[in-house]
Amino acid sequence: MRSRTQKRREPNEALDLFKNIPFLTGGLFECLDKREGTAESPKDIRIDGFSDRSDSQPTVPDSYAARSELSSRLNREAGLRRLLYETGPMLEEAILEALSLLGLKAERYKDTESEFDVLFTWEGHRFLGEAEGKDNKAVNVDKITQLERNLNEDYSREDVQD
Repeated sequence: MRSRTQKRREPNEALDLFKNIPFLTGGLFECLDKREGTAESPKDIRIDGFSDRSDSQPTVPDSYAARSELSSRLNREAGLRRLLYETGPMLEEAILEALSLLGLKAERYKDTESEFDVLFTWEGHRFLGEAEGKDNKAVNVDKITQLERNLNEDYSREDVQD
């Protein structure tokens, strides 16, 4: 409420005070761009994502595609938790995914004589891995001897050099 001693303001005076505040003037969708410089060398200053220029309109990505990509990335990266809790084929799959995220082409290997949980090459060297998921016990010594057997099998193959 206004007291009797306060001066009455003109309506346009208030509008002048608020004209540079976009949300008060409905400017949420107004172009706030400014053009500075000279006529020969203009410089456009972008204040927001809205523009009066037809060659500079904002674009909105396809939200479904963006959500789908984000969801896919989240699921893939959340799947790395399987490295901590899984056993057997699920653990092997998690290891392959983790190596893939590191940029390595890893795969399972199986032929008529050999089967390896993980096989990949890095900097010209061939690596074999044997997966063993344990949550409350030490890794079984048999896994180490199995890995040694796998290495010997792999080296005995004619197509393996390193």
